[in-house]
Amino acid sequence: MLSYKVGELTGESLSNSIASILEMIRFMSGTANEFRDFYKPSKAAELFCLFKQIDSVLRLLRKQLELDGIAIVVSGEENIHVLGYASEFKQVILNIINNAKDAVTSTKLQEPKIEITISAQDEKGTGIGLSLSKTIIEDRMGGKISACNADGGTEFKIELPIAH
Repeated sequence: MLSYKVGELTGESLSNSIASILEMIRFMSGTANEFRDFYKPSKAAELFCLFKQIDSVLRLLRKQLELDGIAIVVSGEENIHVLGYASEFKQVILNIINNAKDAVTSTKLQEPKIEITISAQDEKGTGIGLSLSKTIIEDRMGGKISACNADGGTEFKIELPIAH
């Protein structure tokens, strides 16, 4: 609205904003449907790329993180695939990032940052949100999730079996 009032609203910025809003609506609608169907036994595991799922969550959150002054850094391997539930995995990532955002905002760090590292290792196979995350990763996807204090922050580690 401010951009419009000061005459800085362009067709391109309006189109970008509309596209972003529509993407958020589709994501939220899909999320509601996924959680409604969460415990249905007919849901089949699928092969998915970790990086692509994390990136789709970050596309929704990046602007808000920037507004809060929080840097987001994703590094590691972009082509790791796992067999599991992509939509539920995205909910885990969304929940962890939101918890991290709340934590760094409340501690008033000078340069708050959330880092996500994607790597393959030789692994085999809190609140309600974190409890749900644990259920998704451990019970539904055969992995492990843990948290520990690290370098003045908290490190969440998600280990999933790599699909071959």
